[in-house]
Amino acid sequence: MMQLCDEKELDECINKGREIGDKLKKIIEKSRRRKLALKKEFNKKAKEDEEMLAVKRKYYDSRKALYDERSEHIKSIPHFWTTAFLSYNNLRKHLSDEDKKIIEFLESVVVDDGHNQKSVTFFFKKNQYFKNSVLKKIYSHTHKGIVNESGTKILWKKGTDTTIGSETEDPALMDIDNSFFTRFFDPRDKDLPKKPRDEVLEAIEEDLWPYALVHFLNGERKNARGRG
Repeated sequence: MMQLCDEKELDECINKGREIGDKLKKIIEKSRRRKLALKKEFNKKAKEDEEMLAVKRKYYDSRKALYDERSEHIKSIPHFWTTAFLSYNNLRKHLSDEDKKIIEFLESVVVDDGHNQKSVTFFFKKNQYFKNSVLKKIYSHTHKGIVNESGTKILWKKGTDTTIGSETEDPALMDIDNSFFTRFFDPRDKDLPKKPRDEVLEAIEEDLWPYALVHFLNGERKNARGRG
């Protein structure tokens, strides 16, 4: 069972998270500036892609080590990822009322921006909605957009209806197609053409993941105002 930190330890976790966040911000900015320089330097897309990949490889290991260290510090902070997720409007707006209940069971988020393919993984506590403890989306993309993606098949529990927030004894009557989790991890329209960009994926990969502590603290401030 996870041991939660007391108030002093919580402050230490948050302060350490800030230090790691500052280091990540510098690495992300260096990577961003280098990629912008490459776009100006090369005209041939093939050459640009080759150099872009080299930049990603250069900064990948440094970022991953910091993300792993951050995970160790925030894992004992109660409701960290739920608070961070719900405080970020670009993600919150995609959740139904029932989806927001499901996100309360979110234990952790991991984004792996690997060399050849990437992944987004959500880890969940045991809940009454689905049997999965892990939901994962694997994808790869080029300058043209997402070229390949796959996700976890969600094992919804009998009686779950995340669209209208009711329960039924007949699984055939369940309407789960519009759930955020279905759309992101297990879409029913897999044969449709790939979109050039995925707004939710970008929000998680480029904002929620690198700036998780910022979103968590924003959420804590909002919650404190609500309690006041």
